[in-house]
Amino acid sequence: MLDREAAQQIALDIIGHLAKTSGRHYVVLEDAVQEHPLAWVFPFNSDVYAASRDRRDLVLGIAPIVVKRKTGEARMGTPVRFGAFLERFLAEDDAPETASAPAA
Repeated sequence: MLDREAAQQIALDIIGHLAKTSGRHYVVLEDAVQEHPLAWVFPFNSDVYAASRDRRDLVLGIAPIVVKRKTGEARMGTPVRFGAFLERFLAEDDAPETASAPAA
């Protein structure tokens, strides 16, 4: 199981890649990080927004990075209906594995 520090490093690696491709500087919003039994959720936004907390400084269209505690698998959520995304993403761990049927 990943602890917060290890999970946050995975999230920071993804955020760093996004920053390089977008030309923006992003930071994790530390006060909004969530711990769930199966995952860590790392909201992030621009450093300008993090400093000002002014909605006018928000970068739109991004959503938190979710890092599964068991595997370290990480994905960016969807900006709309994040709760539904989180539920689906974490449910993948509960789904029974099925063998592929041979092609006929």
